[in-house]
Amino acid sequence: MSNAAAVEFAEVGKMYKVFSSRSANLADALGLGRFRGGSSSYKEFWALRDISFSLGQGERLGILGRNGAGKSTLLKLITGNLTPTEGRVAVNGDVQALLEVGGGLHPEFTGRENIRAALTHMGLSPREIGEVEEDIAEFTELGSFLDSPFKTYSLGMQARLSFAIGTSVNPEILIIDEVLGAGDAYFFGKSTARMQALIEKGAAVILVSHGLDQIVRFCETAIWIDRGRIVERGPSTEVVKSYEKFIRELENRRLQAKNQKARMNYDAFARESYTDSLVAVVRPGAEVGSRVDIADVRLLRDGETEDGVSIGDPQDANPDQTAVVVLEDSAWSAPSRDEHVLFRSLERTEPTGDVYGNVVFLLWLFYQASEYSFAFRYRNLGDAATVTLWHGTNIGPTVRLEHSEEWTTQVVPVEALYGLDQEPGITVDASQPALSRWPGEGSLVLESVRLTNENDLDRAVFLTRGALRITAVIRAKNDGRFPVKLAALIFRADGIVATRHVASEVELEVDADEAVTAELELDPLLLGTGSYLLSVGLYRKLELDGITPSEIYDYLDRSFEFQVIGNPGLHNELVHHPGSWAIVEGDTRQALRGSLDDQPPIGVAD
Repeated sequence: MSNAAAVEFAEVGKMYKVFSSRSANLADALGLGRFRGGSSSYKEFWALRDISFSLGQGERLGILGRNGAGKSTLLKLITGNLTPTEGRVAVNGDVQALLEVGGGLHPEFTGRENIRAALTHMGLSPREIGEVEEDIAEFTELGSFLDSPFKTYSLGMQARLSFAIGTSVNPEILIIDEVLGAGDAYFFGKSTARMQALIEKGAAVILVSHGLDQIVRFCETAIWIDRGRIVERGPSTEVVKSYEKFIRELENRRLQAKNQKARMNYDAFARESYTDSLVAVVRPGAEVGSRVDIADVRLLRDGETEDGVSIGDPQDANPDQTAVVVLEDSAWSAPSRDEHVLFRSLERTEPTGDVYGNVVFLLWLFYQASEYSFAFRYRNLGDAATVTLWHGTNIGPTVRLEHSEEWTTQVVPVEALYGLDQEPGITVDASQPALSRWPGEGSLVLESVRLTNENDLDRAVFLTRGALRITAVIRAKNDGRFPVKLAALIFRADGIVATRHVASEVELEVDADEAVTAELELDPLLLGTGSYLLSVGLYRKLELDGITPSEIYDYLDRSFEFQVIGNPGLHNELVHHPGSWAIVEGDTRQALRGSLDDQPPIGVAD
């Protein structure tokens, strides 16, 4: 290998043509597209754009991002399976890519036959194949299974064989895509040692993994890709922290909306689905020649960015995203560039006809007590363009985007789309029977339940060893003095009780419609990583012996879902109990540091 970088990307982009019909696709493949209207017969879909990075000999680079972010396209550009549409890709060295478990191995061949076929394809001689085959057999520890068809292997066994073959010939550039995640802890340890040996020999390693702990452990640097662009690059620890915070916020929005919809009696399917949408319909001015360029549209909720799409950027029309440009039946142009700004245009070329383009935002839930608005970054070369907002069948007013030859931002409120007010957050309407509410005596009811962190922010994703505060508002239906016992049960997703908290009995003297607030604080939160369900009970009499019947005022059964994150990899225990190790020699006790108790959580606190 020369002294040049092992891999170098310089402003690389990859574009796919999306055709309106199979015949148009065929015509383009045969070079006849120009006779069918040229570029008008397809839309441009950019999977990647403006990707620049380099990887030197012996360096380790982690690549992380959501499914569909463009990671696989990037890897195929490195392996030569794809050619870039723009920019330059330079690869200096032999590449061995493990892009999927079992990739390139024949299911009907035995493990041994697959080894020989793969090594022959790599150009090894019969003598070399014999030596390497012995090494692979020793590494995989598959024994007699090597003489069984590959299709009979478990996923972990397939991962062992794939990894062993791919790393058996000391590649100069090794690409691993999620293969390590398919094995057990023993395989993970052996693979770690093998990868370290390759690195010491000068191999450049690219690791793609959803296991963020693997990125931090193996890689010095990392890049985070989202919607076909590099969001952040730098030391792997810093990039992983930023990505973890981003994912945690997305998951928090989903769970908070799910909890709210449960209180509103949405069915189980709707709780897990996007149930609302906001659409912005943009039109250029009425005069022929009017053109509006749109570079960015952001959805703001209570003044903070909820979602957004950079128009003209890669994957702006990807239907798997929650904010998307709709290209079908629209007048959006192909992406254009003005210096460093990417955008799409809407232009009126005829005096009649409706010229428009839609931008759609999918929402887990439209919180009617929140204030929403759209922020448009645009340039309008003509008379005033217009924006009309839709929420379901509700149509808002038409707003003008005035003439501007420079890029400018205008905020458009969506206040006219609001219907009847409803309470925000995780709120229970005590007058409506929630699906998860047990029937009770009813003198006292649980009016609302909030899950918040140490900063009193409503959350549904919590960091281990942070704080989880459960706040319940109790509303009295009658005057009187009431004996009360509060209880909270936290269940793991499989139904096992993770922890139970029962308060001592208290007597409440209240008037009808008076509210009392109760709080349970778990600080520090010691639950293991995973999903949990919370039940909150309000009892007149609670007997823990399981024999004497309890008397319930109100009970919300497994009504609130939340997640705990931040424990290091391979620590999937239900509860991390405080404890400490020490070496004892006679009367001397030497405490051992470096345990899980001493490690900071993975992630960024709010």
